[in-house]
Amino acid sequence: MSPKVTKICCIGAGYVGGPTCAVIALKCPHIKVTIVDLNKARIDAWNSPDFKLPIYEPGLDEVVRQARGRNLFFSTDVDKAIEEAELIFVSVNTPTKKSGVRYVERATRNIANIATSSKIVVEKSTVPCRTAESMRTILEANSKPNCRFDILSNPEFLAEGTAIQDLFKPDRVLIGSLQTPEGIRACEALSEVYANWVPKDRILTVGLWSSELSKLAANAMLAQRISSINALSAICESTGANIDEVAHAIGYDTRIGPKFLKASVGFGGSCFQKDILNLVYLSESCHLPEVAAYWRQVVEMNEYQKRRFSKRVVDTLFNTITGKRIAVLGFAFKADTGDTRESAAITLIKDFLSERALVNVFDPQVEHSQIWMDLQEASPLVPLDHIKKHVTIASSALEACKGVDAIVIATEWKEFKELDWEQLYKTMNKPAFLFDGRLLVDAQKLTQIGFKLIGTAIAASLATATLLVSHNTLSKRQRRKHLEEDIKRSLAEFDATGESSRLRTPEDEDESLSSSYSVAYDEELIREQLARNYAFFTEESMAKIRSSRVVIVGAGGVGSWAAVMLARSGVSKIRIIDFDQVTLSSLNRHATAGLTDVGMKKVKCVEKALKKMCRWVQVEAVNDLWRKETGGDLLEGADWVIDAIDNIQTKVDLLKYCHDHSIKVFSSMGAGAKCDPTRIQISDISYTVYDPLARSVRRRLRLLGVNNGIPVVYSTEVPGDVKLLPLPEEEFQKGAVKELGAFDDFRVRILPVLGPLPAIFGLNAATYILCELAEKPIFNPLPIKNRRKLYERMYRDLLHRESKLAGEQLNRLPIDEDDVGLIFDDLYRGRSAVPPYDVPQRPTIVRWDFHKPITIDNLAVFEFKDAEKHAKACWSATGDHVDPDSIWEEAVQQTVKRRAVEAQKVLDWVM
Repeated sequence: MSPKVTKICCIGAGYVGGPTCAVIALKCPHIKVTIVDLNKARIDAWNSPDFKLPIYEPGLDEVVRQARGRNLFFSTDVDKAIEEAELIFVSVNTPTKKSGVRYVERATRNIANIATSSKIVVEKSTVPCRTAESMRTILEANSKPNCRFDILSNPEFLAEGTAIQDLFKPDRVLIGSLQTPEGIRACEALSEVYANWVPKDRILTVGLWSSELSKLAANAMLAQRISSINALSAICESTGANIDEVAHAIGYDTRIGPKFLKASVGFGGSCFQKDILNLVYLSESCHLPEVAAYWRQVVEMNEYQKRRFSKRVVDTLFNTITGKRIAVLGFAFKADTGDTRESAAITLIKDFLSERALVNVFDPQVEHSQIWMDLQEASPLVPLDHIKKHVTIASSALEACKGVDAIVIATEWKEFKELDWEQLYKTMNKPAFLFDGRLLVDAQKLTQIGFKLIGTAIAASLATATLLVSHNTLSKRQRRKHLEEDIKRSLAEFDATGESSRLRTPEDEDESLSSSYSVAYDEELIREQLARNYAFFTEESMAKIRSSRVVIVGAGGVGSWAAVMLARSGVSKIRIIDFDQVTLSSLNRHATAGLTDVGMKKVKCVEKALKKMCRWVQVEAVNDLWRKETGGDLLEGADWVIDAIDNIQTKVDLLKYCHDHSIKVFSSMGAGAKCDPTRIQISDISYTVYDPLARSVRRRLRLLGVNNGIPVVYSTEVPGDVKLLPLPEEEFQKGAVKELGAFDDFRVRILPVLGPLPAIFGLNAATYILCELAEKPIFNPLPIKNRRKLYERMYRDLLHRESKLAGEQLNRLPIDEDDVGLIFDDLYRGRSAVPPYDVPQRPTIVRWDFHKPITIDNLAVFEFKDAEKHAKACWSATGDHVDPDSIWEEAVQQTVKRRAVEAQKVLDWVM
């Protein structure tokens, strides 16, 4: 017969323990329920006379009002409550990884130390699978004579905002126990408590481990649905489909159902991400990497959705939000709760602040102190005083939206739907942008008011673009015969002067630029020359490209190639700035210079070539050195600026000037001493790694307050022995070396550059800017080889292994994912250190010598099974580690040593 429970203790007065045990007390007046917590301020709030509870949950205050003082008590006297209780709920903070279950372990040890009679201990916190086994081991090892502890698992399935209704009418109550007579009796005792108001057919009794895993699985499945619909929303935005209509349609399928199919800025809260990561950790512990990767992707998709949303805000507000004010409505992770854990609003505000925006925040329930604490935790390196200079917490939605450039709805509070949107519109800057991250408001109504609601007219523009491409294709067929005659006639006009057999001087070319190339070039010919661009970008986008102005600072290898492709692609106004002249050594990389151009100004050389290629282009050649004091006029009217400067200080000055004046700029990092084209990629300057020029520029810009927001082309290649050297003495013996330089007083040196590399850099710059001008931007440029996820997985494997060896969960290692990529791809060439040096199916990096710390020269690449073998053979918990040379054959030892020497060269290069 199961024991009757008359006294219950709940350890933990948080979001789970407080509401759950308050409802138990309400529904079971014959049971004394005491909720204890070491946090005195929290207990004082539960006991407050005006019922200002520490947790906001609709209906909770009424429950507490009815039961408190009758059979519901809140106390900080944990020991007394444990001693009196027959059944104890453990409802403390929930961890992500098993090695971090310190709160549960601490509470369990306390129960064992205090209890003098048998207890039923109920695991209420959401914990990793088999935590109950650890609890039982602790209790049995520390229990007093004649004290028996039965462990139950009773996970909560509450949704914040509806928790009280979920407790009153639960879908199910799940209780897990050991399938022993004692375990079953304990399970029946807890079942009898719930049976006071829950129908018995909704009380499910299962095994202990099944109960623990069911909670994780339930939240993982729900989160998966949210990430799935958010992934579909990205496709909808690209194709013109309506995500609400898609969700509505698939929700009619009874196998799928309509719940949790609401696209949004992303899920938050304490449960979903934590429980999925628990599942990931469990999968990795069970050596199921594919399963772990599957569930991890649910979280990664959620983070992607947040990043995509914040990027869309920036892109829509004309590609910059620096100095602009944005209102964020809602800070809680969902409506009807004050819980901010993992709230999307935190990520969005952090992103906005990184773009130097000003933010107004309003939430009807979240305390101001909680908002400041969350923003500080999200940016631990940024002083709170600095955050407060850029963030204002408003007392109402109207106050938050006054004078802003855009509104972002981050939480689906009902009151936001009922705001006086006409009044808000009047107080905003125009155009008034509204980003509905929760699909909450009436889009049609707000559009009629005048708001620019983002993402509502994509289908129409897509259809228009398709029609234009089709029209252009048909028109070209009809015009082909006429164009042939026009081409012959136009070319004849330019050849009328004849071609001289003598080499033309730079002065000759200068004079001819303003005369022969000024002849009007027929529009039909222009469109035919740009026909493939029109087919790719469509009419509307090409109109934007052809009306744009691009300023290129630096007319060397990178700048000249960028200029050529911008002109060939339709950019009609190009200003080129450079102080230098063409030399013989320029010819290995310059896009337009030939032998006859040596001694000519570089800008004139480029101008001449562009007007030959594209006779409609307007080229302004400025033979001058760009300086921050006077260079502003040279950037006037630019839609984009290309930084192709190789002088670090001038480069920094230009980038800083463009950043401060909201001028779009694309920067080229160092192409010198590089030879691997597969290592060239585009990214934000904040992500550049293993490029000394990028590193130096990045550091100087950071000191000037510029952390990110500048797209760059750079190479991840670590050069070999090639260095920047002065001209050797023997070259001076041959003659006047100053003829190789631009000016007599310039230091003569050899720049080690392989000609094709600057060309590739310039083509990257031109391609990126063309797509931006056409408003078809390259979203989230992928790293080379798409290896980032592999590096992240290898990093997590190493972190997991080192954590196991250390006996505690490590939060970080002294290396990062970029170092992992360097080790795997650059040092080990993507192969195992073990002969025959195969490409590993599951590449793994592991510490080579456990006597030494983790550094890039003390890590080796193995197949997973070889890495496991290495760790088991070399690691010793006592510190008496085995020398790896005694484990591995000579070939492996030599390979690792060679790679360590290469790694040291890399460190010398970077540092």
